[in-house]
Amino acid sequence: MARGYTREGAPAGEERDNVATRPWRGSAAGGSYSTVDDLLALDRALLGARLCNPAWSAWVIGGSAPAAGDNGDAAALQSPGFAFAGGAPGISTEWLHEGAYTLIALTNRDPETSQPTVRSLGGLVRRIGP
Repeated sequence: MARGYTREGAPAGEERDNVATRPWRGSAAGGSYSTVDDLLALDRALLGARLCNPAWSAWVIGGSAPAAGDNGDAAALQSPGFAFAGGAPGISTEWLHEGAYTLIALTNRDPETSQPTVRSLGGLVRRIGP
């Protein structure tokens, strides 16, 4: 487990350990453990409809909710882009998928650390195109 560092509650210009706010185990509210390779594998599995059928995969990345019994079409997975993010004091994840590119940032710093980097790179990827 990586030790997190936050500016929250620290003197100006300094950071402190996030041990007081770090969950003791992973949950939907944080404390998960992952690697960039794991998140990239999740990205590929989602777009390859290996986690759920194409209709549900398309819905996860921003499409319409599938109708009952709809297995969908794999062409629906050609989304121009989607993103997921989360963070807390001393923890931050940004995952951006644009066309053929996937950007993932994991950091043991506050969310303000990873957000500007991924947003800036995301703009560059959009200009590059598919």
